[in-house]
Amino acid sequence: MAKIIQTTTSYEIEDTTIILDGAVQIDDFTTGLGIVAVDVNKQLTQVTMTDGQIIVSNAGTATAVDVSGDITITNTGATTAQPAIISGKAATATADDADLILILDATDNALKQQTRANFLAGAAGTPAGADGQVQYNDGGAFGADAAFTTDKAGGVTVNNLVVGNNTTAIDAAAGNATIFGSLGANTLTVGGATTTTVFPGSLTVEGTTTFIDSTNLRVEDKVIDLNSDAAGAGVGSNAASGLNILSNVGANTVTFLTLADGGALSSSSGLDVAAGKEYSVNGTLVLNADTLGSGVINSSLQTVGTINTGVWQGTEIGVAYGGTGQTSYTDGQLLIGNSTGNTLDKATLTAGSGISITNGGGSISIAATGGSGSVTTGTYTAGVTQNFDVSIPTGTRANAGYFAQIMLEDTVTANTGYLQVSGVVTRSTGAPLLPEFIFVIVPGNDALNVSVGTGGANTLRFTLTTPAGSGNAVINTSFCED
Repeated sequence: MAKIIQTTTSYEIEDTTIILDGAVQIDDFTTGLGIVAVDVNKQLTQVTMTDGQIIVSNAGTATAVDVSGDITITNTGATTAQPAIISGKAATATADDADLILILDATDNALKQQTRANFLAGAAGTPAGADGQVQYNDGGAFGADAAFTTDKAGGVTVNNLVVGNNTTAIDAAAGNATIFGSLGANTLTVGGATTTTVFPGSLTVEGTTTFIDSTNLRVEDKVIDLNSDAAGAGVGSNAASGLNILSNVGANTVTFLTLADGGALSSSSGLDVAAGKEYSVNGTLVLNADTLGSGVINSSLQTVGTINTGVWQGTEIGVAYGGTGQTSYTDGQLLIGNSTGNTLDKATLTAGSGISITNGGGSISIAATGGSGSVTTGTYTAGVTQNFDVSIPTGTRANAGYFAQIMLEDTVTANTGYLQVSGVVTRSTGAPLLPEFIFVIVPGNDALNVSVGTGGANTLRFTLTTPAGSGNAVINTSFCED
């Protein structure tokens, strides 16, 4: 242990001066800024310091450290509060448990300790709210009209949220989220008139009615499902499902609706197909601008315009509509009018005396047997002169002999007559040459009124002048040909 020697002016410890003229001097310690301290061994030690440092105890040993945390200090003693403390406001107390908070007291411009109960009480000058709630609104007063509230569960209520211009995203943690769940029947507006709103994912809109108020609607999907539920399946019946194109001008609304479940789609307006396009069913042409498709083999048309070309392959056309009412024929058949039913019947010619008839495909051959001849038939009426003309066959000579059998079958037996006429006739004029021979076989009244004349070139004429009765006439004429 060092020996302390007292002199007139100092105490010395083995020649080391510790007190001189009222000051402490330790000659052998390192020079520089610092202090002398006593360590845990009661020995004097020097603690060296830099600008702004303070001395704190570290396990019983004095230690120089920098000031950090919410406050910093300079070598002149000036302190600086960090952002965790309101700049320039001194706290008179510290909230150190869950039931204490710090609030600004405007009276003495300091932070004051306040219990949560008092903070939530709603007294004058004191914020108020629900359990665990902090409120703030414009004007500094708290209460029922608060613009911003938070609760202890992490919920935030904002009456008027303004996001800065530089903000590019408002994000939320993964999971389901509800925005403006309490909006009720009020209107939610997203963006302005020129804003483009993008939903990168799927969008589900629920409610009774959805309005899309835009000039043009562009849908990239190839298929739009109507009458669909959330799972994409149908919702009950699809009867009367479809589209309405509305108009406020008279009855201009156009409707496309299904008539029944799985039924046809009806339209309240016409359909106009562009030029060059067509209607098809299952890939088969039905109709284009001017042509029915070849697949159209049945129709219920009742009226058509002019048919210029085509082949009729339907049922027979009735006589009343300009047809024949017939579908098949045999060689030599002709269509004969039949007043019963006002129809046309098929019949072949019947050969008379001295006549042969040969029927062929599209032809009828008539020839005289045993000589050239013909049968002429007709009717006559009482008091009316009736001519019966017989064609004279052509020949190389100017004249031809003829023989005619004339039967007048009157409705009155007394008028019925039969006669034979023979003579020579000139072909070029049809006039008989005299003498001519008339033999009355049945002397009925009408047989006496027959005369022979000409009906013109190559025509022999038998005239019944004002007959007494009415009936049928049959004239069988034969000619002697060259």
